[in-house]
Amino acid sequence: MSRQQRVPAATLLLVGANLAAAFAELLAPGIVDAWRPGPGGWLSAMFLHRDLLHLGSNVVFLAAVGPAVEFAAGSLRFLLVYLSGGLAGYALHHGLSRTPEPLVGASACVAAVLGCYALRYSALRVPVVPGRGVPLGWLAGAWVLLQGLGGAGPAGGTSYWAHLGGFAAGLGFGFALRLPRLAEVQFGHEALERLNDRGPFAVLQAAREMLRRHPDDPSALRRLAEAAHSLGDADQERDALLRLIDVLPESLQADPLRRLGRLGALGALPSLRRMMLADRFRDTDPDVSAALWRSVAEGPADDPQLPEALFALALSERGGPWLTRLVHDFPVHPVTERARLRGMLG
Repeated sequence: MSRQQRVPAATLLLVGANLAAAFAELLAPGIVDAWRPGPGGWLSAMFLHRDLLHLGSNVVFLAAVGPAVEFAAGSLRFLLVYLSGGLAGYALHHGLSRTPEPLVGASACVAAVLGCYALRYSALRVPVVPGRGVPLGWLAGAWVLLQGLGGAGPAGGTSYWAHLGGFAAGLGFGFALRLPRLAEVQFGHEALERLNDRGPFAVLQAAREMLRRHPDDPSALRRLAEAAHSLGDADQERDALLRLIDVLPESLQADPLRRLGRLGALGALPSLRRMMLADRFRDTDPDVSAALWRSVAEGPADDPQLPEALFALALSERGGPWLTRLVHDFPVHPVTERARLRGMLG
């Protein structure tokens, strides 16, 4: 599913929860004032706001940056970032703030999401004046400095320490989830998709560059194989497919194996590995399995896997020329004796 088709379900859920809490305050005035501080009430306090400006700013920022972080981290981990960032912010505020007023609001949670976003897009240039921009990482650093100065200043209504605690938690989760690397890979995939309209040669060059930085990226290897096929470069297509088989899980290897078979290049895989792959796909993809056995049977006569391949083909095709060849070429081989014991030789 493309990024444009995805729905940021967790972000929408959190926006809705904050709006629902505000609506509840309208129906039952005094909810916020009745709230009692303490760790046991922090979770509910994250969804309460003292005024519409406070609510609006948090909801707008969450809606703006939440989907990007959610798409990179996944919905469940995004919720973990949001809630854990809020708890971290509340804890830091409780420990360091000199403000007597109990803390409410989602600012620490949103700061955690902003921390992840700033880490993921640290090199993204943000316009500050027409024609001029600065990296997002610099702006995030300036924001952190201002929050620190605010927290060290006289006690006020703004919860600077909660912002810093949430932001720090977001950075920590971003590093733990490897968001910078995920962002680079995602940008590379999006660039490859955009280059489709410019032809296979452009895709080929972009895929090579992507693989230079991320040698085991399956999407780039697929694109490289497809572009090489379009350009008629069978050798490069074969090499890309072989690398793709190495990085894909077993359940996804059938398609590149099938394409290698059409190229007549299954022999590039060691014969023992082909026999093992054939056995794995015996039930799920018999055609791929048979092609792998056949590639061994039609290979060098001194291949130690040859009798096993002939026997497997004879079993799957109920005898035929494979059984005749097994008996003729390997009359005293243990595999031939196995066929005899199974009554395959009449």
